[in-house]
Amino acid sequence: MQTNVLNKKIKNAYLTEFELFLVFENDKKIMLFDNADVCCEYRYVTSLHDMKKLIGQEIKNIEFLKPTENNNHEIQECKLITSVGNVNVMFHNEHNGSHGGFSLIFLEVNE
Repeated sequence: MQTNVLNKKIKNAYLTEFELFLVFENDKKIMLFDNADVCCEYRYVTSLHDMKKLIGQEIKNIEFLKPTENNNHEIQECKLITSVGNVNVMFHNEHNGSHGGFSLIFLEVNE
């Protein structure tokens, strides 16, 4: 993993339309997003879980599950495994059939 986020306590966690943000107790802020972007597609991120569930937890591992596709709608699921349970975040790519795939990256954000 390119960022050191394992075994660090989460102070805040939230989604925007396009990114997952994790803020740790040392105020280090990490963004996970899909860096791929070409014409004729729409990318966004969702979760069925409340990101506030992550507050106070430590990330023990991060797994990227095998992407799924249905009618030019691809989903790359990211499983955040914490000290008390899992939170899944889904990165979506709706495209015209010519473009697909994901390029998920972690980036440290300075505010």
